[in-house]
Amino acid sequence: MIEQWLSYPASHDRILSMIGIEIHWIILQYILGLSLLAVVAEVLWIKTKKEDWLKISRTLAKGFIIFFAVGAAMGTASEFGLVLLWPNLTEAAGRYIYFPLYAEIFAFLMEVIFIYMFWYGWKKLPAKVHVLPELGSLQR
Repeated sequence: MIEQWLSYPASHDRILSMIGIEIHWIILQYILGLSLLAVVAEVLWIKTKKEDWLKISRTLAKGFIIFFAVGAAMGTASEFGLVLLWPNLTEAAGRYIYFPLYAEIFAFLMEVIFIYMFWYGWKKLPAKVHVLPELGSLQR
């Protein structure tokens, strides 16, 4: 059965595509966890005024940005792989399960807004105002 599957056109490219999708999925888990931990560390810094929590929050935010950049690049490559190597799957997904794809795009846009507000608003906004939008996004 494996020989039959490997004789299919572009089988090696499809294997690489599957690996890319799995890596993108693994990176997604870090994205979700790091953003939550960064906000929790900032809330603890606001409550306790210990500078260690601020350092932890900023370090987690930097890690979040790095993982987001790598995940966005990997996701773009995975999307090209899906469109080029799995056209029937993409057609079926567009026809029957289009809502999860729209949810993925919506989540990506929310992450971009979160990154911008969280990182670039850090020194421009008071601490309590800075953490409010992030807490609101975590409640959804």
